[in-house]
Amino acid sequence: MSKPILHLFWIAEYQDGLALPQFDPDTGAEHLFSEVDQSKLKRFGWYAFPLELANKVGYAARNPRLTSYTVDIPPGGALVAHRTTTITFKPSTLSIEHHEAEEYVLGLTCHCERSEATSMHIYTDGRVELKCS
Repeated sequence: MSKPILHLFWIAEYQDGLALPQFDPDTGAEHLFSEVDQSKLKRFGWYAFPLELANKVGYAARNPRLTSYTVDIPPGGALVAHRTTTITFKPSTLSIEHHEAEEYVLGLTCHCERSEATSMHIYTDGRVELKCS
């Protein structure tokens, strides 16, 4: 099974000053998004993927010059963060092929008078769209 090609990786920053990176910079171990304690979040961000870290963790990285994006989490706000990647299943070989990550989403869900959620859609070609729902 192949791994997706990544452009950005996440870091969760907590109110107590600690941080949980998607990839441990010393060991290369990957943390799952489900390990993020959202009740204690102060800030969350997508960061450009350094080639050295990509090599250490076994992912292919593209475009390490992309801008990093962060969002501060206000009281009562909830994080919206995910990436989209196409996966192809090949029944003949029972294998899965991951394609390049296509979009990274970062935003907040809150109860505002204008919208329920505001998010940045960060595309791998450098475009960013702000969407409200």
